[in-house]
Amino acid sequence: MKHCDLCPHQCGVDRLSGETGICGVTSVPRIYQHFVHLGEELCLIPAFIVNFAGCNLNCPNCAEKHRWSLTPLKIGDDYAQRLSAYWKKHGFPKTLEWIGGEPSVNLYFVLKSSIELKSLLQNDCPEIYLNTNVFFSYDLISLMKDRMDGFVFDLKCFPDCSENQVGHQNYFEVVSKNIQSIYEQWPAEKLILRHLMIPGHLECCTKPIIQWCRQYVPNLIFNLMTTFHSMDGTEPEILSTIERNEGILYLKKCGLKHFLIDGEQVFCDTAE
Repeated sequence: MKHCDLCPHQCGVDRLSGETGICGVTSVPRIYQHFVHLGEELCLIPAFIVNFAGCNLNCPNCAEKHRWSLTPLKIGDDYAQRLSAYWKKHGFPKTLEWIGGEPSVNLYFVLKSSIELKSLLQNDCPEIYLNTNVFFSYDLISLMKDRMDGFVFDLKCFPDCSENQVGHQNYFEVVSKNIQSIYEQWPAEKLILRHLMIPGHLECCTKPIIQWCRQYVPNLIFNLMTTFHSMDGTEPEILSTIERNEGILYLKKCGLKHFLIDGEQVFCDTAE
């Protein structure tokens, strides 16, 4: 925290003193909501969602950024104990998802809370997932072993579009390396990769990402999301039916073993 190097920006800020880097996060996490969510992939629900404010990417169509100014929940060192007590009283979710913004910029809090929850609840502890943009320092992966049970990856774009879509030209290089490393160390059925189709990016991003997954991470769960909606008022506001249908058809023919379309359970063995 003193010389923050959690992500490739390498801001080097002293977060302990209250400084913020590109992500806008200090050493004190800001949670703007936590709730039980039934709208995630079927293998995750019911999921208990914890949303952190702040992110180390700058996506023009972020659906959460405008909510970060909401009054943050007051949290402290007893957060895991509070979650444990709440679940014991009201029922346990299937999974706990640390989400953002981007949760990896609050990794110390995430890992500390996860360790404590596993200790408090033992076999009753929900499976713990990091729902992440994967844009973090490679060295952090080893810290997550035995703390994260699974991951939900968000793979946004291919290299040529990285600067415009996420605000960092080395995005794909960093993210793809991290995904491959995690894929080698965690069970594939505990890994979900989401890709949101962006209008005009079928050929340059969606199709290459599907092929990259087929080549390097073929056994994880791929979720093609076609529900784009412009958050900054630019045109087009939604994905065209033509692009949507072409993306879905390409996915079905590509040979990935396990895939979803907008979260719908359509696991199947596809022909090579």
